[in-house]
Amino acid sequence: KDEPGRLQSYGLSTSLGSVLWRSVIGLEGGPTVAMPGEAIPLFAVLGAAVLLVLLLVGITIWRQHDRHECPDATERVSHHTAFSWLLPLLHLIIPLLAVYYIGLTSPFFHERYLAPIGPWYCLLVGAGLVWVITTVTGRSSYLLRGGLLGVFAMSLTILLWAGWSTLQNHYHDPRFRKGDSYRQIVDYVQRLSYGDDAILLNFPMQYPLFYYYFKPPLPAIYQVPTFDQWRYLRLDTATNGSLLDQVLADHRRIWQVQFFTVNLDDRGSVEAWLRTHTWQAAERWFADSRITLWVRPGPMPIEETQIDEAAMLVGYELQVDRQNDEKGVQSARGNTGTTKLIVRPGDRLHVTLYWRSLGPTHQPLTVFIHLVGPDGRLWGQQDNQPGYDTLSTSLWQAGQQVADEYAFILQAEAPPGIYHLSVGMYDGATGQRVSALVHSKATGNSVLLDRIPIEVAKE
Repeated sequence: KDEPGRLQSYGLSTSLGSVLWRSVIGLEGGPTVAMPGEAIPLFAVLGAAVLLVLLLVGITIWRQHDRHECPDATERVSHHTAFSWLLPLLHLIIPLLAVYYIGLTSPFFHERYLAPIGPWYCLLVGAGLVWVITTVTGRSSYLLRGGLLGVFAMSLTILLWAGWSTLQNHYHDPRFRKGDSYRQIVDYVQRLSYGDDAILLNFPMQYPLFYYYFKPPLPAIYQVPTFDQWRYLRLDTATNGSLLDQVLADHRRIWQVQFFTVNLDDRGSVEAWLRTHTWQAAERWFADSRITLWVRPGPMPIEETQIDEAAMLVGYELQVDRQNDEKGVQSARGNTGTTKLIVRPGDRLHVTLYWRSLGPTHQPLTVFIHLVGPDGRLWGQQDNQPGYDTLSTSLWQAGQQVADEYAFILQAEAPPGIYHLSVGMYDGATGQRVSALVHSKATGNSVLLDRIPIEVAKE
């Protein structure tokens, strides 16, 4: 629900004015002054103003010290050349122009790109500071000296305040921890992955960080949208569509990772393609990154089933992961064309429910899915809101398609026989179940899914 605001807050401008402003602030406090889109704190503005004054004083002092009197005292000449006093200015200006040029061909800017400016910047600010100290201590008037000392003390306090605040952000504010979002993203994906998933990244420079945090086996990772590596220009939609066709043919589940601070797909063409060809299964934010899981649906028609006024259940799929001592985990998938799915105690049963929303509900509803044995007991169960608790029914839009995934392990004591699944929804706040209808006829508060027979067999 807050996506438009978040996208706007992370849309960073790379105009010349923005680059110059962020450069001044960045040289004062680094990248931990404020998060992208946030207002620059007062201490950073004041600290930047102090350092900018010292920089200008340093440049002036450098130019004055670059000249000396000739022996005949009739003219002033350069100690080296007329170019020498421009040297520090060029060291400051050229990197800034280079960063600005990069901003014209790629949609991002970072303060660390100003590192080449550092040596000359520090020298000139230091020269300005030395001049200020010398001037203050060399004044004979106590009143003037006291006034200058007051200004100097206030400026030093501002700089210390700014430095302390940015260091506090760097070491103690979790929003600035480098790599935390990548670690969380990878942990989230690996925890919910089925093993043959694909990952789509919207910016190529995230490849190394993503691979760094992944534990083997490494997944298939693709760069979409594709781009010209040297000019960071987006390629045509047909090129992206062809790649996405291939990805979808090879992988049933696709994780779309969108880094909105450096989003090459600002028109949303990739997401629009995925919404047309797949069903959304989950969505979650990590800092400035949004993770969306998309699922390619298989054969799924079932009898027309409606859960209250929330959604139509239009189909489901089953998959069982079993541990084989020699071959490791093996998967078998069942859909409406499957005559029987064999499950053994200890196997993990995956269930995908395909919902088509009728519109947002007044209260978030929780889905329950029960595996009922031949003895009438529950031998497997999972309850949560759709999309791993990320796609609340109160936010569903009419016509929205959701692939809702669940998984549970069959208990070791489960007796052999034919099992069936029972599905429904209830109000998480009150625990009250909502009604279920098949062909517009009430069936109580749950629906029996028996199109795919589940047989539990002993080892």
